Amino acid sequence: MNGDVVRKKLAYIEQLFLADLVNLDSSIDNIKFADFKIKKYTSEELADLFQVEKEAHEGGHFIVIKKDYQIKEEPEKKKTFLIPPLDLSLEDPKIFYKPILILNLFKENEDPVIFWRCYSRRYDAQKGKIEKHITNSIINFEELLECNYNGDIILRKRCKLLPDEIPQLKRFSKAILPFISKKEYKKDEIFLQIALTFFEDGIRKELNPDINEMRLIDFMIALESLFLQKESEIAYKFSNRVAMLVSSNDSEKQEVRRYAKKLYNLRSDIVHGASTKGEISRNLSRLECGQGTGFKCTVREILRRSILYFSSIFDNGYKKGKILEMLDDAIFDKKVEEKINRSKKKFMF
Repeated sequence: MNGDVVRKKLAYIEQLFLADLVNLDSSIDNIKFADFKIKKYTSEELADLFQVEKEAHEGGHFIVIKKDYQIKEEPEKKKTFLIPPLDLSLEDPKIFYKPILILNLFKENEDPVIFWRCYSRRYDAQKGKIEKHITNSIINFEELLECNYNGDIILRKRCKLLPDEIPQLKRFSKAILPFISKKEYKKDEIFLQIALTFFEDGIRKELNPDINEMRLIDFMIALESLFLQKESEIAYKFSNRVAMLVSSNDSEKQEVRRYAKKLYNLRSDIVHGASTKGEISRNLSRLECGQGTGFKCTVREILRRSILYFSSIFDNGYKKGKILEMLDDAIFDKKVEEKINRSKKKFMF
């Protein structure tokens, strides 16, 4: 680190990270959370912050992570230098891991909440100044475009945050943070870490139709980390356990059980090379249309609910093995099913 850089007398250096939530629709301009916020920026504000042409960067809602890092003085050497934060070594997209997880776990959305580009203002210790950086697109932006009734090409915004949902979102954020903020997971918690990681990985692939099969594999790895152990009759146990956990009535259980079984079979076709890429895409598009449930029966929505319910039951003191045992027993024992429903109330819909 260059400690001889001459600078103004400051107590801190500000580091700013933004991610544009291109498909989020909300009338609220500023939502504050514990360690990030969602803020609406105009194109003029972006141009001023990053010295870019305002026409090239539309305004909208952004995840904002703003951190002030201490400047340490060494009076005897008359030097000033920055104490480097740990997250400066991270790649831009990973900085937004927690906010993206919170937004996508919060509620059912037709599309996942995603971001297009990352903006950052970081301190460069070697140059002794703030460096501004804007990444290239990390999603297929064209997949977010649609034609409206007038024949105009517009940006599809299917992820809505209504004013009356903001207090719920803040409470949810506070409740889910202990599960997604761990620096290190204990041995009996690893299954939750795997589920969260592959849930987020699958979301980032969702707007790229060329890798549909990879998205499904990500989501299935997450589901299998929750619902399976080393055991026999895997497809049967998987479909029954999924149906028992995420369904709210008997008719939903039957529909979800059928869906989960087809999902597992499609996953097997992919990993064993039993279907062509075209067949996988066709089968997956047909599979995404579930009926007879109170929610849209998609692999992402089933995984979202499963992560939340497992987190809630785990928080009640039940280990993964016991949770799976309860899900198996609940098929024949209503009292066990009632115990499961009581234990998942923290995130129950």
